Amino acid sequence: MADVAPADTSCVNVTTKSHDGWLLGFSSMMERASDVIMPRIIEVIEHAVGSGTRVEIETWEQLVHYLTYDVGESLDPIERDVLLRIALMNSGKIVTHKNYEKPLQLGLNFNRRLSDRWSLDMGLRVTRHTTNMLTGSSDTTNISERQRIFYVGMPVNATYTFMRRGRMSAYLTAGMAIDVPFSAKSDKLYNIDGKTEFSRSVSLGFTGLQWSVGAGVGMAYEIAPHLELFFSPRITWYIPNGSKAETQWTGKPLQLSLPFGIRISY
Repeated sequence: MADVAPADTSCVNVTTKSHDGWLLGFSSMMERASDVIMPRIIEVIEHAVGSGTRVEIETWEQLVHYLTYDVGESLDPIERDVLLRIALMNSGKIVTHKNYEKPLQLGLNFNRRLSDRWSLDMGLRVTRHTTNMLTGSSDTTNISERQRIFYVGMPVNATYTFMRRGRMSAYLTAGMAIDVPFSAKSDKLYNIDGKTEFSRSVSLGFTGLQWSVGAGVGMAYEIAPHLELFFSPRITWYIPNGSKAETQWTGKPLQLSLPFGIRISY
């Protein structure tokens, strides 16, 4: 059974309404950070001439053996020595603590009313994901890594308003989205006795398209002309894409979000 990751979400929407039924909206969103602990397979890649060999290592003892007897000359000797010292001061399975920082999302959305009850919502959004990882059982001798990935996405949703009573309305919404990464970077620090002995920054390249589907229910209350409060719980499934990028979408693909805020129309 899949775990649902709750994400307390606050939104502010500013909506511009035209006379032909189109709505133009601006939105921002920040979700709650979350933590996860899981086994880690350290991958050491030796680059021969024109090719690469990937070695998967699951325990610190295996890593010590590999770095002592099997590692090739392609691995940076300083990095090898520092990694060996870290491995000697840890033991057992290699475990990584992951902390997903609050994803920051800014968006622009367009809403087209199709009938009295149906509407179509399309948008463009930019999302920033930041993940901090700490590998090692020692508090002072370990490997810390920070990944930051930016996506540009396009969500499409259909909304059905099933109830209107006075100033209150209720609606159902469902749809899908595609998010495309355009910047992905990893900063890795090798720490010994609380001091950084070696660092490496690399581009993660193209981390793969991220498709998602979701559905939710919402309520809105008009507190003044052109001003309403809304609350719209939603469940979203971020479809696994095989990427090794570390984001809240890949770590906890089933997300429960609780957007609430104020919408302005004029």
